[in-house]
Formats: sequence, structure tokens, C-alpha cells
Amino acid sequence: MASTQPLVSKDPEAIPAAHVLSVNELQASMKCKTFTIAVLLVVTYWFVGFSFGVRYAGWDLVDSVYFVAVTITTVGYGDLSFMSASKYKGRIFGGCYVFVGVVFIAVAMGKILDVLQERSQRLLRTMLTSEQKAMAEGYPPACFDLKRELWKVYGRAAKCSIWIAATIAVGTLTMSHMEGWSLGDAFYFSCVTMTTVGYGDLHPSSRSSKVFVTVYCLLSFGVLASCLSVVGSIPFEVRRIHMTAEVLGQFGAALDDGELRSICTSPSVQRLKTAKEGAGASCVSRAEFVIWQLVKQGKLDLDDDVQPCLSRFDKLDKDGSGNLDSMDIARIVDAKVASQK
Repeated sequence: MASTQPLVSKDPEAIPAAHVLSVNELQASMKCKTFTIAVLLVVTYWFVGFSFGVRYAGWDLVDSVYFVAVTITTVGYGDLSFMSASKYKGRIFGGCYVFVGVVFIAVAMGKILDVLQERSQRLLRTMLTSEQKAMAEGYPPACFDLKRELWKVYGRAAKCSIWIAATIAVGTLTMSHMEGWSLGDAFYFSCVTMTTVGYGDLHPSSRSSKVFVTVYCLLSFGVLASCLSVVGSIPFEVRRIHMTAEVLGQFGAALDDGELRSICTSPSVQRLKTAKEGAGASCVSRAEFVIWQLVKQGKLDLDDDVQPCLSRFDKLDKDGSGNLDSMDIARIVDAKVASQK
């Protein structure tokens, strides 16, 4: 067997730290590329619509940008359209333009909104919460609290309601002032704009109000779409929280022999153990308990999520001890040296 002395005697500080890839890093790289492509598609779509409005329809800058905004958000008040701006060929182009906008550009806009929302959430996660500060000061982290977790979900729903109400209020007050409408008409206009219904019985007439509506229909559409996704996930979140509380609280504050045996002999825990550890093991490690709990909570799938990692671990664990250590590295090095002879 080849000597492993150089591996053992080498200064650990002199060994460069390997960069371990994570799924989050790979997803971030892919999302960055997707975000760039989505932005280019949206910019191209806007440029094509703007060029049509200025060159073929005879609209000015404000009307052209306003037309693309109400088209891409599917509001479509009807005050500006391909029917009023062009003849047969232009309407063929208009049909294709609208179809591309609804099918493809809507997806691109969704990708852009997802990335922006994720970045804002990542920024919030970087801020230390009260629990993280307590952990940094040496205090134990708070246990799972069912009421607190439910209040977090309901709090997100309340925030969404506030965002929607504030967006409608801004549209109502602004359009009432710019167009001279009553508050009832302005409120009605803001609602049909935000929901992209756009009946067309009310639409902006002045240049200033068209500029505002161009921005408002895009922002209100994004706010409503984001809030609806949050509100739609609430029933699933509530059910998941109750399931988590039930799984975490099944043993109470103590564990007896029967419960320990049921954990040790459960199929999930048995699959986590190596052949050397044996099927008759009478203990459960901290990592095994955590994975078992996550599987029970439905946050991990044993076949899809855990098993591929176990298979990779077993290939690296050359001695089957259940631990990755210097002996495994020495065996890998010896195998490479032997294969080169």
C-alpha cells in the first residue's frame, strides 16, 4: 500500500479550502441568467410596441408607452387599439403582438417579479432577528410555537391586504385629482385597472394621467399578483404548520424505551444507518433524528431528497464507518495511485 505520510503530515492550514457547491448557488446563477433574458424580452417587446405606435399609428411618445403598458398587463381600455390605428396588415401584426404579450411576456414579467421579490426577502433574512441575536449571546433558540407560526402566516395576509388597499387608495386619489372624477368613479377605475379587467367605460384622457396610469397599471398588477400568491398559499401553510406541530410534539418533553425502539426500528431511520452500524442499533444520532423529523413533516422526501445524498456519502465513506475522515481520504488516494501503476 502506498504511504499516506504526506497527507497526514501536511499542515492543515496550508491546504486550500475547497469551495463546496450548493443548490442555492446553482439556482441563483440560473435565476440570474433567466432574469437577464426576461429583461431583454420585455425591453424588446416594449420597443416593438413603441415603434408601432410612433411610426405606423401616429401616436406620440406618451400614447405609445401607455398603449404598450395597458397591452402587456392585459388591461386594454380600448381607447387605443390596433383597430383604430391600422388596417388589415397592422391588425395581423396586432393579433400576433397581443398573443406574444399574453403568453410569453407575461411569463417574463413573472420571472422578473419573482427575482425582485426573492432579493427583497434575502435582504430581510440578512438582518438578525431577535432569536438569532439571542443565540449569538449564548441563549438557547426558542422552541416551535404553534400560535406564533400561525400569526406569522396571518400577518403576511394582513400585510398583503394593506398593500392592496394602499395601492387602490393611491390610484383613487390620483385619478380623482387628475381627471376630475368622483371618488366612486376613481375607486372603480383603480379596481378594474388593478385586476386587469379594464372595461373601457372609464379611461385616462390627459397626458399626465396617461403617464400615471402607465406606471400604475404595471405596479398594481405586480402588487396584486404577489399578494394573491401569498394569500393562495395560506391554507397550505396553515396545514403544514399544524402537521409540523403534531410531529414535533408527539413525544412531549420525555422519551421512553418503547418510543426509542419505535424510532430506531422505523424504516426511515434504518435507511439512514450504514451496514456496519447494523439493523439492531439501539440509538439515534442527532442528524438521524433531524432527518427523520423532516421526513415526517413532509419537508424532505426519503427517496428523492435523502437517498441520493446517502448514496453519494456511501461512495466517499470507503471504510463504511459512517463518518468521513482522513482514513477515507487515504483510501481514495491509495486507490488512485494503484490505478495509475
